[in-house]
Amino acid sequence: MLHELCQPLTALHCRLEIGELQGTPAAYQEAVREGLRECGRLLRGVSAMRELVRSALER
Repeated sequence: MLHELCQPLTALHCRLEIGELQGTPAAYQEAVREGLRECGRLLRGVSAMRELVRSALER
């Protein structure tokens, strides 16, 4: 599960760095768009982990 969280976090970091390195408005826009997509993946992963913890606590 932690691996599933690290993948989008690493991708988010890389996308933002690439946008910064390229330094164009289009690169920044693409970095934000991709960053938002990766944030969605992170949120889904956290939600799945929350559900697992909740289920384990109910047992």
